Amino acid sequence: MVKNRILGISLSVLMAVTAVFSIPTTPFCDIAEAASYASTLKAAGFTDAYISALVALHKKYPNWNFEALVTGVDWEDAVSGERTPHAQQLIQKTTANTKNGYYCTCSKCYKNGSYVIQEGSSWVSASQSAVEYYMNPTNFLDEKYIFQFLSTAYSSSETASAVETILSGTFMSSAYIKYKNASGSTVTYSPKTKYASAILSAAKNSGLSAYYLAAKIVQEVGGSTNSAGGVSGTNSTYPGIYNYYNIGATSSAADGLKWASTSTAGYSTNCTANLRKSASASSTKLVTLPTGTKLTYKSTTAKQSDGYKWYYVSVTYSGTTYKGYIRSDLVTVSSTDKYNRPWTNPYLSIYNGAVYIATGFSDTQYTGYLQKFNVNPASGSQMYAHEYMANVQGAASEALSTYKAYSSAGLLSATKTFIIPVFENMPGDEVPATDITLSATAVSVESGKTKTITATLTPADSTDSVTWSSSNKSVATVSKGKITAVSPGTATITAKTTSGLSAKCTVTVTEVSSTAVSLGYTHKGTVKSKCTLRKSASSSAEKVVSLPKNATVTIKNKSSGWYKVSYKKSGKTYTGYVKTAYVTRSVDLTLVAGKTEKLTATLTPSNSTDSVQYKSDDTSIAKVSSSGKITAVKAGTV
Repeated sequence: MVKNRILGISLSVLMAVTAVFSIPTTPFCDIAEAASYASTLKAAGFTDAYISALVALHKKYPNWNFEALVTGVDWEDAVSGERTPHAQQLIQKTTANTKNGYYCTCSKCYKNGSYVIQEGSSWVSASQSAVEYYMNPTNFLDEKYIFQFLSTAYSSSETASAVETILSGTFMSSAYIKYKNASGSTVTYSPKTKYASAILSAAKNSGLSAYYLAAKIVQEVGGSTNSAGGVSGTNSTYPGIYNYYNIGATSSAADGLKWASTSTAGYSTNCTANLRKSASASSTKLVTLPTGTKLTYKSTTAKQSDGYKWYYVSVTYSGTTYKGYIRSDLVTVSSTDKYNRPWTNPYLSIYNGAVYIATGFSDTQYTGYLQKFNVNPASGSQMYAHEYMANVQGAASEALSTYKAYSSAGLLSATKTFIIPVFENMPGDEVPATDITLSATAVSVESGKTKTITATLTPADSTDSVTWSSSNKSVATVSKGKITAVSPGTATITAKTTSGLSAKCTVTVTEVSSTAVSLGYTHKGTVKSKCTLRKSASSSAEKVVSLPKNATVTIKNKSSGWYKVSYKKSGKTYTGYVKTAYVTRSVDLTLVAGKTEKLTATLTPSNSTDSVQYKSDDTSIAKVSSSGKITAVKAGTV
């Protein structure tokens, strides 16, 4: 038995505008016209994944009309929405489904080495791959399975013989309606009516396609005998009750029979309402009743001070019976049930169940596909929910039955409208690149610096992604086109597309000379005798300031007998040159003989590729290694 998933208390459907584009019907004449029709399909919202199949169908059936339901929803998001929760998409355990790996193996759906049974004895959660397959419209664009996208609207051209084709092989085939009443007696429905005729009457009354209704009934309760729970009439709790569409059967056929037996005729709440101890809104609240709660009427008060009459009623809610007052405007009084329940025979179920489906699904779920996968954004908050069945294969199965009906009736070539959802980023929408070019084929980058190159794909709407690689990461690395120079040398940067095209750029990493070197010491000196600080290293250079004897200066560097120094006087700093003869340089580092100290040279700029060499002026006093390690030998200055 195929299980239902009609969710929610209310079946009202939100009205909204969704992009649906219609394709005009035109016969094919030649290849040029086929190409033109393909362009028309694309302009209407169909992507490349749909085009070739629809072109072929239109060539065979020129009167078929295709409309694109452009959802604006990303494909992966839609699949995720339909699988939340996983139990919303079920599949029956069969040899074929096992072979295809169509059962969910997540920790909630597969426990202790077994699949969790969600309904009945063999229905488990469908795997993501199963949902992706049956939810993807492009997998069903052939002349048979496309019927799941056919509008469910009624057509006067539908025939009893075609309905019989759908019913073939079931207990309803060419059969008059017979059933068991509440007493268990077998009754022939009067007036004598065949199932096919009942379905045609239900279709005309509800505005739904007879073929659609017949296929749905077969999907739900069809079998060689009427043994399914919704059609046997022998349920011990609900004898003589029928539900041919399994409406309300959220977990079992019994749920559906309970729904089919529950009439709302009489008095019922039309909103969430409070039952009170007396006929006043200020009196004690006995219980809060949800919308649709059935009430047993006792009496009516006169108009109270609040301007309303109040009903005195009794009600059983959550196992407790209450008696109290409820304001009359919060109650709907009906002489009949909206769907003429209880359904005490098959005809009542078939006829009125069609009204129920039309009321709940016609506005935004107007195809078999949308009733299984509610991906129409016009459904508002009910999107991905309010689905007629949980069976992930249900829409495809019903489509095949509907196709057979049209084929049997000789109506395949007649004008039809198929409304097909289109998602964003669907499998098959990929546009491979035919060419790739880089913004540069050769670049030079200083060590430690970066440079970015860009890749351009042809055509511009290509969906290919680009990966980057370096032939020598010790020379240069690359990420999304950003090249980072590591050390001097040459490397080849390669950009490669998903479809296998590639382009290359040669990177030469150059050396960077240092402009300064520091060992981390602040060098001090003392002026031996009064002298002049000059603007440049020349005795004729402009005077900056006079340096008094014993003045302390900071030595910047030494060149050709001159020190470049800075000197502070009265809070102001002067920088200039003074002859080395006038300055006694202070000792930077003092070591005891036999001790060591490590020097670390810092180059400017930081990405300089220069190497550093160390040298001692007098190795008899102190030695220095190639790495800057000083070893004190004897007393002295060096």
